[in-house]
Amino acid sequence: MDSQKSLYDLIVIGAGSAGLGASIFMNKAGFKVLLIDKTEHDIGGECLNSGCVPSKALIHVSRSIHAAKKAQYFGMKISGKVDMGRVMDYVEERQNLIRNYENKDFLEQEGLEVVIGKPHFTGSHQLVLNGKSYRGKKIVIATGSRPLQLKVPGVEQVEV
Repeated sequence: MDSQKSLYDLIVIGAGSAGLGASIFMNKAGFKVLLIDKTEHDIGGECLNSGCVPSKALIHVSRSIHAAKKAQYFGMKISGKVDMGRVMDYVEERQNLIRNYENKDFLEQEGLEVVIGKPHFTGSHQLVLNGKSYRGKKIVIATGSRPLQLKVPGVEQVEV
């Protein structure tokens, strides 16, 4: 393992919406920032990869199709089936527009250091990633979350 530790003002684990926001802001404010994500494809997080962006693209397509069908009321003739392959191509195009700015190379051009891998804490301000030690004055864990069922007595009596 590398015995030399790199010191950062901020280490951010997770390059989704929160992690990107924190790391980009702090970098622009002049702090030395390390951004970590487990794969290059995960940069952008759930919003880019499986949430906001693809769902909004699908909503746009469905509204367009719905509007075309409603145009029949005004005498326009519409026929054919939706080509789901082309729909998914559209979704991917929308994602790729954002990926132009949410990727390792672009973020590094902006001054961030980006490391891909799965870090392990070795202390309160220290972690190891790909055999190298990193130290941060502050570390933000922005790896997302999942809903958790409350385990509080009486919760079953209340609509949650």
